[in-house]
Amino acid sequence: MKNDVTKSQKIKLWKINSKELNVNEIRKKQWCEANEKMTSVEMFRIELKALCAKNKKDYGELLDDQMKLKTDEVTKMLREIGKLKVSKILICRGSSD
Repeated sequence: MKNDVTKSQKIKLWKINSKELNVNEIRKKQWCEANEKMTSVEMFRIELKALCAKNKKDYGELLDDQMKLKTDEVTKMLREIGKLKVSKILICRGSSD
């Protein structure tokens, strides 16, 4: 499922979310490196890195053995970003969309 986001929408989301999570430096770097368009999955990966920094955890610590996200906070964040109606989010390492 791909959900293209324009640069202006992306910047707007960054401004909203940066206040929430207070990890501005990570986000600034990530957004600046981003392409003109991003998929919701790409945006989510940026948000997940930011969430890890907020909680001082490694990427893998947020995932269980079956690669399902442990935290409701991350699932909620992805729903808000991608406007996806999903009950569980799966992330596969090394996959390309």
